[in-house]
Amino acid sequence: MGASSSGGITVEDGRRLLESHVPNTEEKFWGKFWGPGARSDVWLVLDPQFLRALMLRRPENLKTLMKKTTLQLECLVGLSKGPSSEERLEIIACVQILTRCVQVVNEDPEETFSLSYLWIPTPPPPSAPPPSEGKGLVNESGAEQKPGPETAESKATEIKASAASGDGETKVEGKIDKETEAKGSKPKKSKEPVLATRIVAALCKALFVPGLTLDPNTGLIVESNDEGELVLAALHPAAGRPGPGPFGVLPGLLWEPGLEIIPASKSAPLPTPPAQSAYHIDQNRVVVLHALMVALSGPLFRSPEDAATTIDRWGAALGSHRLAPTVYFSLLNVITSYRTPSASLYNFLTTFPRVRTELVEAALQVLLVLLNHRGGVPKPRIRRTPSEIQAGVMDAPPKEAKSGKKVKRKEPNKYLELFKAMRHPSQIKRIYGSLCHLLKACQESRSVFVNDPLECYQECFVLLWKLLEENPKFVKIIVEQCDVLELLRPLLFFMFSCRNDASKLGLLYSCVFILLRLSGERQFCVALNEEYDGSLSMDLPTFKGTHADLLILTCQKVVVSSAEHLNSMLNGVLTVIFNCSPYLTSLAMISSVKLLNLFELVTKPKFLYGAPANPSYAALLLDIFNNLIQYQYSGCPDLVYAIVRRSKLFYDLVKIPSFLERDEPKPKPIQMSGESKKAREEKVSAKSPVAPSDGNAADIDSTEGKRKILNGDRKVSASQAPQPAAAVPSEESFKASKEWVQSWQRELRMETILRLLDFLIPKFHIKAAAQGGVLTSTDGLLEVIRTTTLVGVLPAPHQIVVNKYVPNAVTTSWFSTFLWGIVYLRNPHLFSRDFVQLFPIYDVDEDEDLEDDDPYYSPTPQSGIPSES
Repeated sequence: MGASSSGGITVEDGRRLLESHVPNTEEKFWGKFWGPGARSDVWLVLDPQFLRALMLRRPENLKTLMKKTTLQLECLVGLSKGPSSEERLEIIACVQILTRCVQVVNEDPEETFSLSYLWIPTPPPPSAPPPSEGKGLVNESGAEQKPGPETAESKATEIKASAASGDGETKVEGKIDKETEAKGSKPKKSKEPVLATRIVAALCKALFVPGLTLDPNTGLIVESNDEGELVLAALHPAAGRPGPGPFGVLPGLLWEPGLEIIPASKSAPLPTPPAQSAYHIDQNRVVVLHALMVALSGPLFRSPEDAATTIDRWGAALGSHRLAPTVYFSLLNVITSYRTPSASLYNFLTTFPRVRTELVEAALQVLLVLLNHRGGVPKPRIRRTPSEIQAGVMDAPPKEAKSGKKVKRKEPNKYLELFKAMRHPSQIKRIYGSLCHLLKACQESRSVFVNDPLECYQECFVLLWKLLEENPKFVKIIVEQCDVLELLRPLLFFMFSCRNDASKLGLLYSCVFILLRLSGERQFCVALNEEYDGSLSMDLPTFKGTHADLLILTCQKVVVSSAEHLNSMLNGVLTVIFNCSPYLTSLAMISSVKLLNLFELVTKPKFLYGAPANPSYAALLLDIFNNLIQYQYSGCPDLVYAIVRRSKLFYDLVKIPSFLERDEPKPKPIQMSGESKKAREEKVSAKSPVAPSDGNAADIDSTEGKRKILNGDRKVSASQAPQPAAAVPSEESFKASKEWVQSWQRELRMETILRLLDFLIPKFHIKAAAQGGVLTSTDGLLEVIRTTTLVGVLPAPHQIVVNKYVPNAVTTSWFSTFLWGIVYLRNPHLFSRDFVQLFPIYDVDEDEDLEDDDPYYSPTPQSGIPSES
């Protein structure tokens, strides 16, 4: 355990913390926790169980420990010339102590200890050391305090703190300068920051300490801004100038440069990232990032309802800090600079050591948690233009109401505002290219045997979704100026690989949501017509076709492999195919057959008449067939052949099932050729059973370019979008009736397919009679289809309808839960599973039998954790 003579913490010291009050004046006792001899002993004493007992029995001792550790950390990270090697070890020890303490504090959903001790005002840190020592303190707002008499004379108030007796309080003295006293103005009251805010500020500044988390050659300096405030800056050989830059970033403090620089023109490239930092610097960054992640983990220990409504004070403090822009771009630049010099996987694994991978994974997780925070106290939102955000205008004061009172506004999340303000094509292209590269590297590391494969693909998909949802320019730029197939291939690979794993159900849904969002863009659908080279190692039938065929085959495999989640998965998958179908110039035979297999699956009586919503899936597949026949007939003879071969499915769909017939008269046949033009138009524009039609129509060119049609966008509401929850409402009490069947049969758009069948089937019989009465050759049937024109046979082309995703609170809440599921599973050592309330946790039996013919199969628990869990 370590002896007291060596300065380490002992079991007796821990027992004293639990049994008696320890005054904050015993510096020798408190110094043991981060002293030279406490590196290993402190973790044997300060385990989570001990800290929980300390919080219940002696909460004042726990507060003193956190306060003393924070004061020590503030002094060490405020050294302008950088800490020594021994001081760097003390910084890491302080960060680790705060990590474990905050972890235990956040486990209480009632926040009893936090509200009583951490979120009440406390005295500020001690003043800076004399100039002879070359050390200065950095205050909680990110500004460094200059030591010496000049600073005291130039400032209106100088705060000095002196330790008092054992009750833990301090005396604060104010010194007013002569000029202020001569004018007779009242001295300003010093606003004492709460301990939790000081912890967050100290951790933020720990991210930018020369020799610890920054290049040792970086020198911290202090400058005055236009308002006369002292601000932290940095002088680095690679930095062009000190002081704030675009977006309010301090360039010299950045871990790596890149995305914070706005090129002069749209075609100008961003600077190339420098070589990676030293091993120990990356390792220290991971330690501090884990501390920030633990501080932001409050929602993990609350119920889903409380997590959606409770204010996260830690996130609000971190989101409003002055160093937020610098933290944001440091994290984002580290992620986007993680590139391989060549396409070789083995070169990739040897170029970047494991600690660099851990840094990228931690940066991804912390960035996503910061973006997930939605603000603090309820205050009205202030609208800012992208130019104001780029100029660093982040903390504009609230406007006053007509009554003269200040209007409360919502505390802004600087990270989210910076995220939305990145609209330059070069910035978006770099982010998109880096995420695609990471996904490809994760895919390749899983396709071959690697001892330590990359596992950050889930974080990449969540960040992509954040970009699609929060940044309006992202979708437009990637579909118009980037290769969307670079994203599609790894996305389909991970959909396919996790189809049988219930613990990866959240990943499956996130991929479906990304596809749903992209399928609403015409450029994405057209790009699917590019030929597929078969480069993915997926257990799919061999085919020669396009990426559209790959998409259909993967989606069909996912649906049939996820039988217990069929209802919730099928809607999203079919909507994606439906949105793309008008623009697919060709389909291979294998993908055509798989589409008919899906249609046969959803039209089986046991499924079709089993629930009120099930006929909508058949209607959606009919719309897919109608789109392909109406707009791409010449390029899809294989699909038409598959439809003709299974024509009985379509004829049976318009009949009343025999178990409902009984003695009632048969239903009237659906009117086909006798319909008026007006009736057909009303039938085409009728509401879809899946999503309502929204009337904003615009003229667009058809795929063939020979006519123009109306394009109506149908927006999918929260209840109609593919829901993440696997369970659907229980339909045990539902019983199909004849009236119910007739109600949805009238809504089916069967006219196009029935006319096609009525026209082609007699031609096949004529062809068969000419060849002796039997026509079994597939080539012969395809030749009949290719040489037959349907002009004047089919009804007038209907409007192209797109089911677009509409943001809603249900999906936002689900993605938040999914994100925390990823964070928990990737960092189980930072959280205690016994206190997690956001989602249930189940153990997976590793001894379950695996499918020998499926290399991607993984055990399926009885009930998986929500999202990735």
